[in-house]
Amino acid sequence: MGNKYWYYFSLMTLSMAFIVILYFAYLLLWPYNPLVQYKDHGAILKSEYCKGDSVAFKVHLKKNTDLSVEVHPAFVDGIIYQMPSFNGDYKHGELNFWNHSIVIPEALPEGKYYLTTTAVVYINYLRNITYFNKSTPFTIIDCKRKN
Repeated sequence: MGNKYWYYFSLMTLSMAFIVILYFAYLLLWPYNPLVQYKDHGAILKSEYCKGDSVAFKVHLKKNTDLSVEVHPAFVDGIIYQMPSFNGDYKHGELNFWNHSIVIPEALPEGKYYLTTTAVVYINYLRNITYFNKSTPFTIIDCKRKN
């Protein structure tokens, strides 16, 4: 009689372990491709900017899920100048062709730069996907000193 209970108990334990393994596999594999960035994503619209201006860049992507996207921009010239992060509230499935802008700080030194954006899609508590983008090079000048 006691062996019968141990048999059902072990069967139930193995079944629960199998269900937990399937659940974690689901969390690690779904969704497969939440965000698609196209080739011209991140292209800078001008080649020269003044300090205090806004750098406008092209956003060209397709979002396949309703998950949130956190974007971390940075100006790079050999040294990384990190800018404040923002939430990319892109709609599900929408192809975006709008220009986003980031203000160039007055304290940023003059020189040749490129803009990097790191987009992090938070899938679930076990998984997030990071997309990295590097813009075309541009120059930052001090227009106040030039005048």
